Amino acid sequence: MKEEKDQLEKLLFESNRRLHTVVESINCIVIPVDSAVLEPVQKLNLLSEYIYDCQTAKKQTEQELREVKEEASILDGKLAEARATMKLLEDALTTVKNNLAQLAGEKNEMETGKKNIEIELQKTIEQRDESQSRVFKLESDVEGLEGSSREMRLKIEDYHAKEDRWKEKEAELLSSYNSLLMKVKEAEEPLLSASQLRTLMEKLSGIEIPLVESEDLEPHISADVKKLFSVIGSFTDLQNRIKLLSNEKEELQSTLSRKEFIGGQNSVGMKVLLPVLKKQVNAFLLEAKTSKSKAKELGTKLAGSQKVVNELSTKVKLLEDSIRVGLFHLRLSRKGASLKHLLHPLGLKYLKLKIWDHLERTQYLLRP
Repeated sequence: MKEEKDQLEKLLFESNRRLHTVVESINCIVIPVDSAVLEPVQKLNLLSEYIYDCQTAKKQTEQELREVKEEASILDGKLAEARATMKLLEDALTTVKNNLAQLAGEKNEMETGKKNIEIELQKTIEQRDESQSRVFKLESDVEGLEGSSREMRLKIEDYHAKEDRWKEKEAELLSSYNSLLMKVKEAEEPLLSASQLRTLMEKLSGIEIPLVESEDLEPHISADVKKLFSVIGSFTDLQNRIKLLSNEKEELQSTLSRKEFIGGQNSVGMKVLLPVLKKQVNAFLLEAKTSKSKAKELGTKLAGSQKVVNELSTKVKLLEDSIRVGLFHLRLSRKGASLKHLLHPLGLKYLKLKIWDHLERTQYLLRP
């Protein structure tokens, strides 16, 4: 019994010691209330409530921490995406700078080409004006040649008409002579007496005229009679030829004097003057045709020059449009437009619409 009592006392002492330790530990705990007047049991209850509140706050804090970690992970992804976007924007900025430098070089080349084209255009315009003046001069020369050609053509037609009239008169005279000759042959009595016939033969002997052999005459007729028939037969023809030659001589002399034809009037015969006149007329006509062909050729060259001028004008307008578009890009870059908005699909679409609107306005201003 004593041993059991000693054990119980030891256990009680140990329990008291532990309880005292627990009470001291509880007293050492500071809670956010006035715990100086509280009993250990009350303080322990408050402590259990405080621990429960702390656990609840811990759970909320852990939940918030998880949410913060998730937000941090999302922010890390966004940060990586933002860094990639910044890298793309830096590359795009470098590309835009290179494009701007290239556009500046192209602009200088276009300005140089524009100046060269303007110089060529001015030369073409001067050549066109010179060609026009030549064409006008050639047209005036052609008109003068056509007038001279018309005048010569009228004279030739007049000459042919006179020649036709002379041929008609000659035919009439020949028919009259033939009818008269038939009447003479049919006459029974001689027209001349012996003395008149003798006088006629004496006069015929003084005339030098070649005898014309005719099958109508009898072979035993004397030479004087043949000479008489030759004189009678050739008299009308010779008279007409003398008149014709005198008229043609006057016309040719007047024509040759106007054309400053040098040569003796008495030494030039009809057979020589007529081919010369024809050659001059043909030369006139050939020169007129040549002048017309040259005028047409110059007109074709002038039309080709006008076409080249129009093409150069179109190229100059296209160069001006390209330069205006390049200046429009430069204005956009100088205004500090956001590269992010420009690289965005909506921003690119807006930029294209602006460029098209600017081109349409430029074309409207360039319309005549």
